[in-house]
Amino acid sequence: MLHYSTTSRRRAPRPPRHRGRGRVARLLRRAGAPGAAALALGTALSVGGVAAAYFTGTGTGTGTASVGTLEAPTAIAAGSTAGTGEVEVSWTAPASGATPDGYRVQRVPGDGPAVDACGTSASTTVPTTSCTDDAVPVGTWTYVVVAVHASWTATSAPSEPVTVGQASQAITFTSSPGSPAYGSADYTVTATGGASGNPVTFATTTPAVCTSAGTNGATISFVGAGTCTITADQAGDTYHSAAAQATQTFTVAKDTQVVTFSPAATADAGTTATLSATASSGLTTITFSTSSPATVCTVTGTQVSYVGVGTCVLTATQPGDANHAPASTSVGVTVQAVQTDTEPPVIVSVQPASGASGSWTGMGCSVSGSAARICVVATDDVEVASVRITLTKSNGRCWTGSTFDNATCPELDLQRSGSTWESGAALTWQNGNGQPNFTSGTYTLVVTVTDTAGRTTTQTTTFSINGS
Repeated sequence: MLHYSTTSRRRAPRPPRHRGRGRVARLLRRAGAPGAAALALGTALSVGGVAAAYFTGTGTGTGTASVGTLEAPTAIAAGSTAGTGEVEVSWTAPASGATPDGYRVQRVPGDGPAVDACGTSASTTVPTTSCTDDAVPVGTWTYVVVAVHASWTATSAPSEPVTVGQASQAITFTSSPGSPAYGSADYTVTATGGASGNPVTFATTTPAVCTSAGTNGATISFVGAGTCTITADQAGDTYHSAAAQATQTFTVAKDTQVVTFSPAATADAGTTATLSATASSGLTTITFSTSSPATVCTVTGTQVSYVGVGTCVLTATQPGDANHAPASTSVGVTVQAVQTDTEPPVIVSVQPASGASGSWTGMGCSVSGSAARICVVATDDVEVASVRITLTKSNGRCWTGSTFDNATCPELDLQRSGSTWESGAALTWQNGNGQPNFTSGTYTLVVTVTDTAGRTTTQTTTFSINGS
């Protein structure tokens, strides 16, 4: 504190003049006046410095002035979590002196000028002692905090360096192909990646076994048997590095195939047959063999010789290839003694029966729910080979299979249905529609049965129709 006083009319001694340089000194000199103290404050900014006020006084009487200070913040700390692009900055407010109105935060690169951070600037401050600096470029930085009070400022010492870095990413497969095989259904591969949000993309390094297609390459097709290797990648971004490539490896099995082989269930001793079979794979190389004694049967190439009575086990084999597994099918054939056909066939029944008279639907047979057909039942000591008929009107016209004609009567084959032989089409009574139609009248039916030895038996029946 400075004191000046007067006790008489005599002028007090002139105090010494302190001439300073610069704007503050000029303000002080201009402010001087007798009987009063003039005060001017000046501020200065320095790293780790203090803002101070200076004064001089002239005149008479007593004058008092105080020195004011603005201290800089201390304990500047900065930290960052990789992958966030954020820096958390904190500091300690000055413990003495003027209370700051707020703080300005600046980010300082390794080389280059400081830039404002945390949304602060020369005209905008934060009132707290911490803030978050967003979207900070990857690199190493230091931070300074400037205390602001009115027009006074005081800048802190820099923080320890803080590094804003990229976070790593990792890929994990979340699917498996089950039981992959050549030609089996496509496999949709899935995987999780890192926090960049970029898609995980897939490819294969074994295109002869498996291929990649579809969205992000996630559709895997099995085009061959062998080892399939799928790769997975994920790109990085500003705050995330690209993920290390991950792989999934598994075995693609050969396709299974089925051999279809159906030789006759029975065969006569002393006969031969040509064997044939097919494979579901479409492969055409099929070999035949037998596990039965040579006294029953032998196989050469595609020919089987049935030698004697017994069971001949025949096997058809497809050996497979690079993409198909081998397959085989075995069938037993009963080899029987040769049957001697010594008797002609026997006609058991004919419909319409000989001498029958009445409506056609009442005389025709019904086979498998179909009425009004000609039916024959015949037997043989070996086998009936065929049954043929001729059907003639009393006027000489013959049934051709579709109409009655006056030309030569054809023999028509009946079709076997179980133990019965029947005409292929139903005969429909059409009285009054002319000669070509099946009308009321007398008909002659000749039936000829032939067995496998060529022996025949013939029977003639006559019947009359008087209505439908």
